Amino acid sequence: MARLSKPLWASEISKVIGGILEGKDVEVRGIAPLNLAQEGDISFAWGSSLKRDMLVSKASVLVVPERIKCLGISKTLIRVRDPRRALALFLKRFFKTEHSLPPGVHELAFVEEDVSLGSEVRVGPFAYLGKGVSIGARTIIYPFVFIGKDVKIGEDCVIYPMVSIREGTEIGNRVVIHSGAVIGSDGYGFIPEERGIEKIPQVGIVVIEDEVEIGANVTIDRATIGETRIGRGTKIDNLVQIAHNVIIGENVLIAALCGIAGSARIGNGVMMGGQAGVSDHVDVGDKSVVAGRSGITKNIPPGSFVSGFPAINHREGLKIWALIRRLPELFERVKELERRGRDGETKDDSKKR
Repeated sequence: MARLSKPLWASEISKVIGGILEGKDVEVRGIAPLNLAQEGDISFAWGSSLKRDMLVSKASVLVVPERIKCLGISKTLIRVRDPRRALALFLKRFFKTEHSLPPGVHELAFVEEDVSLGSEVRVGPFAYLGKGVSIGARTIIYPFVFIGKDVKIGEDCVIYPMVSIREGTEIGNRVVIHSGAVIGSDGYGFIPEERGIEKIPQVGIVVIEDEVEIGANVTIDRATIGETRIGRGTKIDNLVQIAHNVIIGENVLIAALCGIAGSARIGNGVMMGGQAGVSDHVDVGDKSVVAGRSGITKNIPPGSFVSGFPAINHREGLKIWALIRRLPELFERVKELERRGRDGETKDDSKKR
């Protein structure tokens, strides 16, 4: 239900998203989900319910998978290989994120000495920039952001309100950090002793490489010594905990509510479903898939698909769960066999007498 800045023709949109147009070349004035679309809207259809939703949708144009049969649908269609990717292309081209902060440093921001700001940097009111901070060109710092001593932030980054970036953190170019995230908080290092609990000082840093996106209320702990590192292109959902000395590779996808314990290593191209957990000092191999709510307790070789707790090969896990669902039936069969066995013993005793 978002309006375009100016109407577009379906044929224009088809060229942008790499699709094939079927039907009339109609005018498009906005975009909406299938179930909320009205005449003049375009909708993108995928998933198990797309046929049902397409039949009832009021959208004027539907973007659909290239091989789906659309019997009974008289609307204009744009067929694409992947509707989700087509949606991303459409939004990037026709809907630009507008940042409301004016250029320059707001008079209510607090900037310590020896701070270096690149050209066209924007800093909102009540932001704090500590001594020795360096911020690259065109980066945007929203209100109420805390940036500690000697933090380095690259070019074209966006730091949303209420983010805390602790001292010594290094952030690359084109990084996005959403509200409430805490980068560089102390790692969880404690030693139980007879007289109490001894804290291990956390003196390392966090390094975030280029083109990383960090969701709201994510926490990334600084290393005890050395560094906690998030690899280039990695995307982290909301409410994720990444502990000290964790190394995450490039182009990793981590869904909400995941937890990664200290010194774990996540390889390049790994995908982690929501609420998955990784134990400390565990390696997850490149391009592995970790299903939601899985618990990784030992090293996972590259290219694995694991699920469950403790996580095992997904196909093996499905077989085990199929057997578990049959346990009540198997239990009844065992009881029946035991009953028959007792009846047989009774009959044998009667014959002997």
